[in-house]
Amino acid sequence: MPAGAEFRHPDGRVKFAFTDYTGGFFGSFNTGGASSGTWQDARLVGKLLVTFPSSTLGNYGGPNVTLDSSTGVISWSFGVTATGGANAGSPPDITIYFGGY
Repeated sequence: MPAGAEFRHPDGRVKFAFTDYTGGFFGSFNTGGASSGTWQDARLVGKLLVTFPSSTLGNYGGPNVTLDSSTGVISWSFGVTATGGANAGSPPDITIYFGGY
């Protein structure tokens, strides 16, 4: 639910206005150690995505997470960030919490 404030000039014109939206978390899914995947939740149709990973990711960046807001499908993938001959190992097995606003 949006909340905000407006500051006006004495003649009624808006001087400054802002609105703050807070997303609600809907659920979570586990990556299972895979390097990419998808998850679908109909509550995300028409929403903007909010995500939060459950743990540190070691040598992996991400997860990179996108939402198709017309279908509610979340696509996720991990990117290796190790350089100089380092071995990143297997992708992490984490929980991704998600929601929308």
